[in-house]
Amino acid sequence: MYETTKRVDFDEWHRTEPAPQVDKQAVRDGREGRKHNVQLAFISQNHTDFSEDLYKISTARWVLKCGDQETADSLIRRFKLSDASAYVIRNALPGPGKNGAPFFVDMSAGEAKYEQLLVNVLGPIELWSFSTTPGDTALRSRLYKRIHFARALRMLATVFPSGTANSEIERRKSERMNVFGLATDEAFAGVLDELADEIVDGKGVAAGLYETLRAIDEYQAFSAAE
Repeated sequence: MYETTKRVDFDEWHRTEPAPQVDKQAVRDGREGRKHNVQLAFISQNHTDFSEDLYKISTARWVLKCGDQETADSLIRRFKLSDASAYVIRNALPGPGKNGAPFFVDMSAGEAKYEQLLVNVLGPIELWSFSTTPGDTALRSRLYKRIHFARALRMLATVFPSGTANSEIERRKSERMNVFGLATDEAFAGVLDELADEIVDGKGVAAGLYETLRAIDEYQAFSAAE
């Protein structure tokens, strides 16, 4: 166990602000954890949530998205970023989208310092797994109740390869509200039930779903055999 690499992630780090002793423990763990093969990560919405002591012992700073201009300027000064990296912080971090999730990393390795814009590109199954959009999570939950979660994700990824059904949900919801005069909540729930039925039955928006899944399975089996 001593030789195995361990990792501890602390999310919502801003909650520790009223408890300075927690920050002191984190700084100590950061200083001593390396010799015990312990990796530490601290996550929060604002860079000011991290104390100066914790910031100084960090070896990498990851920026997924920056808020307003004031926050961006403050982060740029604290990280002592180059002009090119400052531009990235201000203009190139819109958050995750259909082409992936861009992020910026400021990393110290040995005697060198690296500043790099990268893009995390996930497949449709992973996008559906991690989606937190209310419509997507509600549709996903409906399918989880009816079929195995792994198959549900695979079906969602095949029908909606972009990783979201939000545009289809909104289109159908607006149609129900305008044509049938339904309230927002009633229209929303009806659309989700309808989409879940279509996906399970392989009809409507999911027409041809089972044929597609069967073809994929056959191709994968053929590739494995070779």
